[in-house]
Amino acid sequence: MARSHSISPLNIFLLLFLILRLLVSFSQPLSTRCSGKNTNKPYMTNVKYILTKLNKTGQGYLPCGRDSNQAYGLFLCKAKLPTQFCRFCLGMAAKYIAPCRQRQAIVWYDACYLKIWDTNFFKKIDTNNNLFMCTGKSMSLKYMMMLSRICFGR
Repeated sequence: MARSHSISPLNIFLLLFLILRLLVSFSQPLSTRCSGKNTNKPYMTNVKYILTKLNKTGQGYLPCGRDSNQAYGLFLCKAKLPTQFCRFCLGMAAKYIAPCRQRQAIVWYDACYLKIWDTNFFKKIDTNNNLFMCTGKSMSLKYMMMLSRICFGR
């Protein structure tokens, strides 16, 4: 006996809503940075290579080139996001980096982070490029107590 599968209008609406929400969240980055010296063609070729490789791997850290044209790239995507969304996020971030024409660029999205730099930043703490976000939600007393124990041992 054949079963008929029907999709309810509510399910279609919810799916379209989620897709639209993802597209809107990717349309504008939370923050961008563009600084440093002007780029040249060999450096930009290295950046394009890094972006291509990161797109294939989904995330990671890659150096490319040598001497004054060496570029370093880092791409991170939120855990549990499908690979397709991470690649889409990388593509959107790359569009902001391309016109930068500087040797140091960072793009923050809610779901991903892309950093292209002209010096090796691997295993180094970056205290200059921060993004602080407030959710507008207040923290519960239980959370504050736990945080206090972790930070201050009380």
